[in-house]
Amino acid sequence: MARRSAKLVKFNEPFQLVTDDIPSAPPGGAVVKVQYTGLCHSDVDMSKGEKINYSLPLILGHEVSGRVHSLDQLAVNSDIKVGDRVMVYAIRGCGVCSRCKVHKPTFCLNRVRKTIGFTEDGGFSDYLTVADLSLLMRVPETVAMDTACLLPCSGLTSCNAVLSILPTVKEFVKDHGVPEDCAVLLVGAGGLGLWAVQIAREVLPDGIWIVCADRDGGIHVTVGVFGDTASLPLKSFTVHQHKAVGVLVGTQQQLRELLKLVEDGKVKAPPITHHPLESAWNVLQDLRDGKVKGRAVIEVSEPCE
Repeated sequence: MARRSAKLVKFNEPFQLVTDDIPSAPPGGAVVKVQYTGLCHSDVDMSKGEKINYSLPLILGHEVSGRVHSLDQLAVNSDIKVGDRVMVYAIRGCGVCSRCKVHKPTFCLNRVRKTIGFTEDGGFSDYLTVADLSLLMRVPETVAMDTACLLPCSGLTSCNAVLSILPTVKEFVKDHGVPEDCAVLLVGAGGLGLWAVQIAREVLPDGIWIVCADRDGGIHVTVGVFGDTASLPLKSFTVHQHKAVGVLVGTQQQLRELLKLVEDGKVKAPPITHHPLESAWNVLQDLRDGKVKGRAVIEVSEPCE
């Protein structure tokens, strides 16, 4: 058997479809047979070589779900078993600092960030090497695998954004005593916004308004790594005690909480379109041009439902 991959060999040029040997599991790690890999706007920027320093060739794709294909012999006694349906948390840090030990690699004290599809080969491939078993999370049978691949990135980032405003919303409701006087502004309702609306309904206090409008909500949460610069009305932030908060994906504990919401049917994925691996580059261009509604995923291998 061989592995097929859509590999970025040169910036701004279509992926090259290549075949090679199926990799072996790394020490203490696993190989996942990929079923679905989501396409993200950061993949667009990655394909251009903009705003991030990394080397080619590289297999992109950081929103991954599939089945465990093999385990290293050092990992055979883990809770994860060959054949398990899993989704992949893409980010890992140094693994030894206090923050990495509690599964918060985005805050690694040693500033180490290794990311599947960014600094390491990702999921636009039949088989994905995962260096750390803690990055794998089982997918319940009731959760579709195309939905599962989206949860560790677009779903989790949206969840983190909502959770980051939760203390402010609760404080506002407590001070005013009337939830209906509190409104949460959601700017945009695309691939992330559609997650955020549902999560906000489940997580935020009952009775508050969730609206789509223009700028000047009471707290501004920036989401995404590759956004452009923006100006803020500092006087308004001071006088009205507004806040600006940055969000980078989220923690594995937040991912578990989000998975439970999806498993319980309280949160559903945005509209999803499926595409073959050979179409990955073309779909990425559609995403760049704003032609993708909801989320697009690459169906890398046969369904494992």
